[in-house]
Amino acid sequence: MIIYVLLIVLLLISGYITSVYNTVLTTQIHSHEKWILSENVFKQRHQLITQLLALIHQKNKPVNSVQTARNLAAGSSGNTVQKEQYENTLSGAIGILINYYNETTFAENKEYCALKENLAKTEQKIQEAITAHNRLVAQFNQSIEKAPNRWIVRHTHIQPGRLFTFEKSAF
Repeated sequence: MIIYVLLIVLLLISGYITSVYNTVLTTQIHSHEKWILSENVFKQRHQLITQLLALIHQKNKPVNSVQTARNLAAGSSGNTVQKEQYENTLSGAIGILINYYNETTFAENKEYCALKENLAKTEQKIQEAITAHNRLVAQFNQSIEKAPNRWIVRHTHIQPGRLFTFEKSAF
């Protein structure tokens, strides 16, 4: 009889541990999915910047700095620290470019205005995607710090997630 009670208790404990592990893993997977969504919006941003640079097609410092920053940001993958740095550098370069061309007669060009508006909308989408990602990462990090979750997770390969800081371009 005692063996059956111990077996039931052991099954309940293992079920609980499995449930905690699966919940933490699910949250981690959802935060990764949100990151993939963010990367897709970053790719849209890179395409719009390429179109903007093609429209301007002048060889001057703001265009060159945006082109360089765009190439670095588009080429980065895997390392989120590096991606964050490149995307924020690109945001600053775009801001300089937009401010430069807002002060010229080019600001009245319809194509330029449409691209600038699309870039502003894309920046908003990026901000929303990054916010959703960071919210899930924070939730995930909190869940692996709570007791008894931290004792269970400590014996796995699961690591805390990293929040992504995105500096929106000045439009």
